[in-house]
Amino acid sequence: MAEAISVGDPVEWSTVADQIRQARANAASRVDAFGVATTAQAVVGQPATIVRLGIAEGVIAGATAGDRYWLGATGGLATSPPAGVGNHVVFIGTAKNATDREVKPQYIGRRGA
Repeated sequence: MAEAISVGDPVEWSTVADQIRQARANAASRVDAFGVATTAQAVVGQPATIVRLGIAEGVIAGATAGDRYWLGATGGLATSPPAGVGNHVVFIGTAKNATDREVKPQYIGRRGA
């Protein structure tokens, strides 16, 4: 990975070959989320485990089944799409239960004026 990653972070490919980084809704160059991290990694260049599609176990806390999760403006997750002109709206997935989330990233579009 090209930067520190936390459990549950939506990730995308970085500009460094074979490394990932946090996806972010506020940067067009970082919205291509393809999955979420199921392990944290603080050391750049070290591997992290990713779920691309399906159930990511233990990546959220205190959720209710059916809660929806979105890519946060500066990375991480949000419980609603990021507000603000220019932010990209990326659906990440739905809570299966209090701790597990279905991962199904979908790019919705960009917020206009």
